[in-house]
Amino acid sequence: MGNNIQITANSAVFNDGVDSIDTKFNEGKEIKLAFIVNSSSTHLMFIINNGVLDRAIKWQNSSGFNTSSNLVLGCSSGCGIKISSIRIYDRAITEESELNNYILDGGQEAFSRFERNNILNTNKEIDIEAVSNYLPVMVIKTD
Repeated sequence: MGNNIQITANSAVFNDGVDSIDTKFNEGKEIKLAFIVNSSSTHLMFIINNGVLDRAIKWQNSSGFNTSSNLVLGCSSGCGIKISSIRIYDRAITEESELNNYILDGGQEAFSRFERNNILNTNKEIDIEAVSNYLPVMVIKTD
């Protein structure tokens, strides 16, 4: 069947034509799935479910990951699948990028959490001002 993605009401399958990985989820819950193909030397396929790496596998299809297959959405009669958004990138994204996308897509609550956890300055050191609003007491020990 070649490279494809199949999504049903409670699972998703990512297939490279040789091997596949899948993830399960509860029907009726809003979820965010990401399907990532790393075409560097590692040749890994990832499924990320709600910002968390769920499954990964080394893809075997040596002809690359181009596909002319359609995205397949399936369910039994009487059920429905609602897609709120689809993103397709023309560049490679990392698992960390997808986690950031998940946080930012989560609305104001998730954005507040992101801001609260964003405590590093541009030098990747803890920014005292950033954490001072959240800590009642801070003890700093030096040599």
